Amino acid sequence: MTLKQKTMKVIRILPLLLAVALGAVTCKKDKDTDPEPNPAKPTPYYVRMTDAPGPYTAVYVDIQSVEITGAGGANVTLNTTPGIYNLLDLTNGNDTLIATGLLTTNKVEQIRLALGTHNSVVVNGTSYPLATPSAQQSGLKLQVHQDLQPGIAYQVLLDFD
Repeated sequence: MTLKQKTMKVIRILPLLLAVALGAVTCKKDKDTDPEPNPAKPTPYYVRMTDAPGPYTAVYVDIQSVEITGAGGANVTLNTTPGIYNLLDLTNGNDTLIATGLLTTNKVEQIRLALGTHNSVVVNGTSYPLATPSAQQSGLKLQVHQDLQPGIAYQVLLDFD
């Protein structure tokens, strides 16, 4: 298989990898915990990104917004730091915070990343557009189905291996 064929294969499978990129969810206790759970109490929620090295020079992902779908279909747009992120800057234990917010739901069903049009893969100095049509229209949807406990801050790490 030639390098160009390998590159085209990477470009075709990268959106699929992004769709299943939800790598790990970690929790830490907040200092102020209630003896009785209160699902209406805001729950801190943080979304971070990381990656692993790959056979390319750069992978640019244009993050525009991050939205959480909670129980019953309620949507919350998190405070997002929009921008074009090079996933290869997020390797070897590096990550970046892309969105934060307070959720008042007791369950996260889905995380939706709205992507812009400036997504690309660079291989040997040549940039190839990364087509993500559904992610630009309705968002890259990651199924989570995570129950939330009040008084706990949640950090979600999206791992783009």
